[in-house]
Amino acid sequence: MAQQQLQRYTLTPPKNLVRFHKESIDLGFPDFYPPKHGQDEDQMTEENVKKGFNDTPFVQNEHFSAHDVIYDELKKDDTLKNLGDFMADIMKRKNETNTFQGSSQFMGPTIVWVTADERDKWLRDLAGNVALKVLARSVPKGVDGKDLLEAVTSYRVPLARATWFTKIVGINKIIQNRNTDYTKEWTNIFYTFIRDQSLSHDPDRWRYSILLAKWQFDEQLLDQRLLRYTLEQLDQADHCQTPMWLWLVQQFLSEFQRSRTLMRLLIEIIIKKLQDIYQHPHIILKLDLVVKMLKNMLHTLFITTPDMFVFPVCWNTYKDLLRIVLVDDDSKTDPPNLKHQRERYFEAVRSRNEIFDDKKINPLGMSNVRDALDSRMISILDKITYRTDYHSITAEYFRTNSNFQMMEREVSRHIHTLCRWTITPFREGDFRAYSVSTILDIWKNGVSDVKEKLERETIIQSSLVEFLDIYPFGENELNEQEETIARLFGVLTKNGHFSYQRYLQRLIARGDVRPERRDTERSLRHLRYVKWFAIYETDFHDLNHNMNQRWHILYGINNKDATDKKTIDTLSNIISEKLPNVFSPKAKDMNSPMVDDPVSDFNCIINFDDTSLELIQNATKFCQLRVVQEFLIPSVKKFVQNAPIDDTNWKSLTEPGSSLLNARQLATIIQVIELTKDYGSLLELIIWVLENSLERTLFPLIVDTIKRHEMIWDAMGKSDGVFDALMKKNDQLREKRATEICIIKYLLSVIHDPEKKSKLEQDLTQFPTKSQLSVAVSRNRDRLGQDVKNLFTRTPGFKWSNASQVDSRWFSPDDGYLYAILESCTDVIHSQNYSEWADSQKLLDVIGDLLREVGDRTTEGFDAVFSKKWLSNYTRADDDDSLLRQDITNRFLIFFTILVVRHLIKIETILEHLVEKNLIRLSHKLSNKKQLDSNEIIECRNLVILLRILLMHKNDPSGIPLTTMEIQGLQLICESFIHNNDFTIISNVFQKLAIIESSLGSNDDLAFELKQLRIDFSRVYWFKQLCIANIDNVYDRFVKGAKKQNNNKEVKKLMIEIVRSGLGNISYDNNIMNGHSSSLCFKNLEKIFSAVNLWNIQKSRIEFFTCMDQIMLLDSSSNGSLHSNDGDLVMGGSDEDFDNLKSRVIDYFWEELVLKGNNDCLIVSHIIRGIREDVAVELFEHGLIILEKYGELIVGIEEVFRALLLSVRDSKKLEFSEALITQVQKISDENKDHTTFVSCIMTRIKLFVLVASVLAARVTAVVTTNSIEFANRQPDYNIIMKWVVMLIKLLCNERIHQNGSGADNFDLILDLVSFLLDEMGKIPRAIIVAELKKYHFNIPVIWSNRIKRVLPLNIPKETLGKRKHGLDAWQLIEGIGENDDLNNSAIDLSWYDAKFYQKPSKRLKRSDEYEDYNLDFNKKYNEENGHLEP
Repeated sequence: MAQQQLQRYTLTPPKNLVRFHKESIDLGFPDFYPPKHGQDEDQMTEENVKKGFNDTPFVQNEHFSAHDVIYDELKKDDTLKNLGDFMADIMKRKNETNTFQGSSQFMGPTIVWVTADERDKWLRDLAGNVALKVLARSVPKGVDGKDLLEAVTSYRVPLARATWFTKIVGINKIIQNRNTDYTKEWTNIFYTFIRDQSLSHDPDRWRYSILLAKWQFDEQLLDQRLLRYTLEQLDQADHCQTPMWLWLVQQFLSEFQRSRTLMRLLIEIIIKKLQDIYQHPHIILKLDLVVKMLKNMLHTLFITTPDMFVFPVCWNTYKDLLRIVLVDDDSKTDPPNLKHQRERYFEAVRSRNEIFDDKKINPLGMSNVRDALDSRMISILDKITYRTDYHSITAEYFRTNSNFQMMEREVSRHIHTLCRWTITPFREGDFRAYSVSTILDIWKNGVSDVKEKLERETIIQSSLVEFLDIYPFGENELNEQEETIARLFGVLTKNGHFSYQRYLQRLIARGDVRPERRDTERSLRHLRYVKWFAIYETDFHDLNHNMNQRWHILYGINNKDATDKKTIDTLSNIISEKLPNVFSPKAKDMNSPMVDDPVSDFNCIINFDDTSLELIQNATKFCQLRVVQEFLIPSVKKFVQNAPIDDTNWKSLTEPGSSLLNARQLATIIQVIELTKDYGSLLELIIWVLENSLERTLFPLIVDTIKRHEMIWDAMGKSDGVFDALMKKNDQLREKRATEICIIKYLLSVIHDPEKKSKLEQDLTQFPTKSQLSVAVSRNRDRLGQDVKNLFTRTPGFKWSNASQVDSRWFSPDDGYLYAILESCTDVIHSQNYSEWADSQKLLDVIGDLLREVGDRTTEGFDAVFSKKWLSNYTRADDDDSLLRQDITNRFLIFFTILVVRHLIKIETILEHLVEKNLIRLSHKLSNKKQLDSNEIIECRNLVILLRILLMHKNDPSGIPLTTMEIQGLQLICESFIHNNDFTIISNVFQKLAIIESSLGSNDDLAFELKQLRIDFSRVYWFKQLCIANIDNVYDRFVKGAKKQNNNKEVKKLMIEIVRSGLGNISYDNNIMNGHSSSLCFKNLEKIFSAVNLWNIQKSRIEFFTCMDQIMLLDSSSNGSLHSNDGDLVMGGSDEDFDNLKSRVIDYFWEELVLKGNNDCLIVSHIIRGIREDVAVELFEHGLIILEKYGELIVGIEEVFRALLLSVRDSKKLEFSEALITQVQKISDENKDHTTFVSCIMTRIKLFVLVASVLAARVTAVVTTNSIEFANRQPDYNIIMKWVVMLIKLLCNERIHQNGSGADNFDLILDLVSFLLDEMGKIPRAIIVAELKKYHFNIPVIWSNRIKRVLPLNIPKETLGKRKHGLDAWQLIEGIGENDDLNNSAIDLSWYDAKFYQKPSKRLKRSDEYEDYNLDFNKKYNEENGHLEP
């Protein structure tokens, strides 16, 4: 074999290595540097031959600094410009070099017609391992659109190859149809396909469809419309389909998180679905999988993007549900740190949302940390209402669910606040002492460890004693706070939270009771405590020991003081006089409850006299308890039938051991215990009477008493026991076929158990129609027989019977019959000639019992008949014989009272249709400058008497006495105004009375009576409680309502006086109302703000309102007064006086109260919230001047502006926003230091938050077209545009974000931008977004994703340079152009972070996605999120 000639070596690059640039050969190949001809090291010079080649450095001394060489040159502007141009030229050339080169015409693979078999074979090859280059030669035609997706799904084509097939079909569609927006069309096709897959219920096909959708979305073949379509389907999906669409959302979660709009929609859909499930508790277990998936999704969104939950509208709607799911959910076993992080995020998001609530006061604005803590505690306690969950209140108050438990000092402070909340006069309700006891009991027993429980018991005792050490007392002997403190500690002692014996021992050990120290302030205080506190001991020995110790501490060993014994004896005698039969030796011989005689028992029937009431109320708790526990209740329990049943008494309804009390006696006993406020004993008594009596007249009284003190039974935790006792009694009465309708109706209103409720409804429908009419009717027939007979015989359809009993089935409950009965009663009252009040009262009681029996069988009683027909016939204005103008009117006034007390007619009906209606007529006549005639004066006086009876419950000077039962019934009715918050009719009545009083002369007798009525009413206990509980509504009804309905200045003064007196305000000087000195108003203002605290803040606010109202009602005769010519509440007087007084008030408010910082801005904002508009405008205008004058402002000033803005109109708010943006721009332009800049800017930003919603709504209203020119002509649009641009610039400002250190400021501005864009309508938002594209914002690296997510700006993705041929997603097709036959530029997918994998071929695969549906994605998902497979 001949030797092969050695070929010359030719330098060649590695095979398949692509040049850096096709047209630029000099650039060569990556990582390949061949030698070049003529290079320096190849030159055979003498020096190179002898010494070798030596590369000379550019700088001779490499350790020499070039600073001095180039520094002077760098100072020159030309040098810097040349360097800049040089670098720009380098970047330009680099950009050109890195640009993809390709042909100007893209050539895609052709598709051919094939047979069905060939098409199926091709699809199988596509699903297999055949190279794409081979498959590209015969792509089948006719497989497109939805058919293409069905085919690749059926053949389970790998995702990358399915996408390759989609691109080939798509690019041919684009070329043939010249469709430039094929992506939109393909998105709609894919959406239709995936929607159909969701209905097929095939898990494998659905899983493949989801993964294919994600793959093609990443390839940019699908656009964001698919995400919107997905949310629409998720929203419309039922509970069965929800998991399927949630799984699809999970795949695209990173895409959703790039857009705030999509995230808002997703979060709201998930929350709505959760709420829908939680509203139907019976389906929660059935939908456990759905609930779990929804919660997991919400948790993921909340942890990853908490910013998206700063969405005030959604937050305010679903905040309770969000707390349950995100914070309180114990079903999810998360690591403690993750749960703690959710709690922190939740509190942060909550506070960020609440910033945008212009009506919510921010407690974090308090400058005093202790005040903020007290405010939190008070707000928790103020949430206690009827049927409150005391366990949740206790957990929230003592933070028992928190990981950070309280220290002992903090626990003591919380216990002190509990005590203050109970005894403060600025809260309403006797239930508070029992609420505190229940809270302490839950907290004390909230631990299982005996040692820890004992420690908590010790903390409670020491904290309570410490409270007694520090809390001040008044100087009066009979102090209201003494009674309240004694009552509180009596409840705590009875329930085992406070040891009276240990308290006495501590006083002795400290030496507080030693003779030489008894005159000190602390010793005197504790001695009064010891005197007032009741002693609760069940053990007789311990009781005697405590009594003796108390005696020695108070009076000494040899002192013979008998004050307590005298008080106890006096109280016992007062009670005995009212209950002679109970304490009579003859009581043991009684067989049935006695029947009171109005004549002989007159003193027992009427109420206690004022002296007796005062003695009972002002006695110490020690004496009160001894009387009730040792004298009254034991005597009552002995007042029972003792005689056995025999031939003489077998007809008696009572049994041995049954109580012999009648209704009057029980009412008196209840009143005595209510005066002592020993509600534990009261409950014990009424339950005992309920269980041991069948006297029907007692049951309405018992039910009324239970209703009156519902809050107290609930605070005691004994409501269920009370209901059980009533249910047991109802069952007993049902067995005797004598059910009591008042018990049934009350139980129906409070019982929620379906089985019990059904039984009660059955009892109500089967109410016995054959029951005896009334015991009183039959028992009094001998004395009132003719009158009763006349009553019955005058009722149409009734036949008189000589039977000893009258049956109520003779009466029909229809309206005609009810009116006939009322008419008959009226005729009998007219015709009866009793001279004694007792006889009249007896007849009226019989009539009341009759009407009660009949009324129980109606749905609305006599209310409609009385108001629509009876009053029209008997109280006509043109009738001189009207009932209100006759001598027998007093009888009818008592008749009206009986109807109200027996719940036959509502008190509102009497006040509206009888009192107000006639007062309107009288006031109109006086307003028209006409005088009242004698009949009208009599009529007005009778209405005054009726008001005294109904609203004040006192024996009227006119001689109409009220019984104890009537007083208690009226008290229950009037106290209902405190809770139902509907007393408009009362304010209307007193407004009409004020009109009449102001129209009459000051010397007129009727005017004096009206004045006295007004004064007495404002001092009634229930009205004072109403002023405490609903002070805002009282002011709105009595003062604001008077402004709207009447322009008379004197009327407004009188209405203000009612509110002031109801508040118990004695700090005001009456001269201010008489116009003697306007300077007094400033003293009153100082008193208000100097005395204000967290407890009386509501009262102080209304005092401030009335003070401002009074200033504006000053007479023009006073110097510096405010006058109103037309009666309206506007500033007046001379111009000089007006300006002087206005300036003094405004300067005092801003300079003294706000800017000096003497009063917390949050407290000030509380007080001025809701102030009248004219005052708010004046304060607001001066506030703008303050903002312009000062850069840095006091902390919390935004809360002051928040309160003022609530009372001004939107035009002022827009003016405010314009002034703020001007100030922000000015501050930004000034060269301020970092701290000052941030402080000034953020203060204005916080102020703008207050009006942001108004500005956004205004822009939405005025910008109604897409025209930018039209929008630019709207001043409101220009303001909001300036704000958005400025806010974005601030987000990019390093002094604001501080590279991560200024998180709070950054969050607020970002939330504000989000809020503005969210609140605007679609049209103005689109215009603003278009305008923003004209600006260049240097978005910082820190939190850039958060900014991009919120701002709807088109931020281009990072690319490798410009593509000259404009290659889009549909043209990036693998396997094409490898030999430069079609596309002469190959696309190296490694530049897109792709990598090779080994089998089955060398196709490229994304590093962060799954290529094939066969990969066990579902397994991985289940491992991470639980078994959530659809």
